[in-house]
Amino acid sequence: PLPHMMTAGAQEKALAKGRTSSNPSPPEDSYSLAGESSYMFTFLMWFMFVAHAGCMIYALTADWSLTEILVLQTPSDPTCPTGGDWDSSLSVCRMEMFTSTYETNVKQFWESDAKSTACLMVFAGLIQPILKALFYIVIYHVPLTQSRREQMIGHQEALAKFTISTFWIQAMLLTCFTVKFGLDSDTIHVNVEGDVKITVYAGLVVFLTTQILSIVVVSMLRLTHDAVWQKRVGPARAALEAQGKPRTSSQRWTLGSLGVLSLVGFAIVWNYSFVHFKYEGLLTQDGLFYSNNPLKTSLHDLAVGSYLSDPIPIDNYNYFCFYVNLVIVPIMVTLLGIASAATPDRMHGTRHGIAKAVQLLHPYSVPETLFISIVIFAPDVLTVSEWIFGGQFPCNEVAKHGGNCLIVKCVLAGWGAFGLLTWALSLFMVQQLTVMWK
Repeated sequence: PLPHMMTAGAQEKALAKGRTSSNPSPPEDSYSLAGESSYMFTFLMWFMFVAHAGCMIYALTADWSLTEILVLQTPSDPTCPTGGDWDSSLSVCRMEMFTSTYETNVKQFWESDAKSTACLMVFAGLIQPILKALFYIVIYHVPLTQSRREQMIGHQEALAKFTISTFWIQAMLLTCFTVKFGLDSDTIHVNVEGDVKITVYAGLVVFLTTQILSIVVVSMLRLTHDAVWQKRVGPARAALEAQGKPRTSSQRWTLGSLGVLSLVGFAIVWNYSFVHFKYEGLLTQDGLFYSNNPLKTSLHDLAVGSYLSDPIPIDNYNYFCFYVNLVIVPIMVTLLGIASAATPDRMHGTRHGIAKAVQLLHPYSVPETLFISIVIFAPDVLTVSEWIFGGQFPCNEVAKHGGNCLIVKCVLAGWGAFGLLTWALSLFMVQQLTVMWK
């Protein structure tokens, strides 16, 4: 029928059909990213896949750390307690406690009745990395529709970083067990000091590198997916999709408020300790070593205290990873979220660019993984410390069996723990909403 003979509803349907025909949606056909990429880029992706798998295998089988007790006695006496060896170069008795690997850590947690921590390490340190490696190959090589691949990459961007939880547990172990003790002077008439020393080995460093490498692979898949999709639909369609939808004032206020709340939470957790490690003593055959002050751990303390005994190259690498993933990137994501909230709808290109930047950055922002690790690990510190240093005996029975026992309790600190929770949740919401409301 002619336009003047059509009803208003029919005219609107015709106009909608015309708009659709002028900008038709591409068919939801399946395609593989490998089939749309050059041979050189496919070789690079497979190199990353193999490197990720190889590093993961090495990290899960290599030694992570060595825990020792160094006993310094004044005046010097080369006679060491049971299980100790005299180190003439340092004039100390060196008592090796254990060498940890991923497997022994999980076993120790499980057998010491810290089963929640053991389950987290199994899932985040073994099951999830294997699933990630398989998903990466599927995303790149298996023909999928655009929407399905978008969902799979989005899930990996949000969840892949949680494998770092295993590393935070080990970092907290390094923090709470690296401590100096003095021997009760009433027990013997000499001055004795004990130093629990933990030396980090390559296995733990490679484990952290593996998790970061997996996030880099996710970023490469995201960039490849977006580039291939833009090539398939054309620049006009890509520009139309970049315009997004107008946001309501409540959405802008919500995003901006969450960004400010994230900065407040970060300021709290940087300056206030979020966990306290309380030491009741290191029990040996010679008496009770004691520590006068509890160890209070803020975000900065965790960065500094965990790696003081490491060689300088490892020290610098750990500092770099720590500050990039727990300080620099989270602050960048927060500021970008606030900028997105302040960007008017008419500047849709700027808003879309901010959302893309957050989409690429937020897999490297990991405060929520630290929060989950602390909540699960904190209640298990006491049982773990008793089991590791007590030779599987209760601490009050250790001296009878000729062993050693370190008694450590971990409690969440008020303002610091609240700040960590606020920071982790608000930052996660900023990441998701900035991309969702682009």
